[in-house]
Amino acid sequence: MDGNGALFGTLQGNTREVLHKFTVDLPKKHGRGGQSALRFARLRMEKRHNYVRKVAEVATTLFITNDKPNIAGIILAGSADFKTELSQSDMFDP
Repeated sequence: MDGNGALFGTLQGNTREVLHKFTVDLPKKHGRGGQSALRFARLRMEKRHNYVRKVAEVATTLFITNDKPNIAGIILAGSADFKTELSQSDMFDP
């Protein structure tokens, strides 16, 4: 997962399979100041939070069946800040 989207897949031996993929258009940091700077920052953080929540929900639907994980482990890859936010989130319990 990164600022452009997320990809979910499985890996068995040398075989990999893509289960789900989606893209997202998150706002980048901006250099504008003034009265709207806090509003832009708040909207950016809200969209990031919604993205992390969507990733956690999709991972739960793909990798958990009948309240039990259907995988042996999970690998989080991508941008460090997104991985940290997802792994420390209460929405996602690895």
